Amino acid sequence: MSGEPSPAAVPSSVTTAFWLYLAGAAMGLVSVVVGAVVGIQRIQSGEVAGVIPPGTDVSPSVINTALAVGVALGITVGIVSVGAYVLFALLMRRGANWARIVLTVLSAVALVSGLVGLLALNVLNLLVSVLVAIGAVLLFVPASNAYFAARSARAQRPYA
Repeated sequence: MSGEPSPAAVPSSVTTAFWLYLAGAAMGLVSVVVGAVVGIQRIQSGEVAGVIPPGTDVSPSVINTALAVGVALGITVGIVSVGAYVLFALLMRRGANWARIVLTVLSAVALVSGLVGLLALNVLNLLVSVLVAIGAVLLFVPASNAYFAARSARAQRPYA
């Protein structure tokens, strides 16, 4: 027995939330790639280094290096975030209530990020935020609550 609930036992609200989280993760990955490409193009073109105010002691190469590190960190954090969404979504679908809570917290962070991204006209980030926010709401409808309660009760008595 793998601990995986039968597909019939998983309510549609949980299944829909699962797919919304996976879609959000995929869109997040696209956003990471687009952000990295744009960042790298700006560094290579010298666009950012060209806006250093006159009289500043920082050389363009130092600024470009700092930007390259920022892009690398952005890629790393983005990929780790996408992986976390997928992992927690899988665990949530299996009935792990703690994963449902983690996804809810991540969804709140994504929603704030999406609103900030809206100021920067980052439509992909906003789309990710909308997808995971809807997923988080679905995780707390009555059918989902009953599912997680039943899975938690069953985990309390594994030999029953």
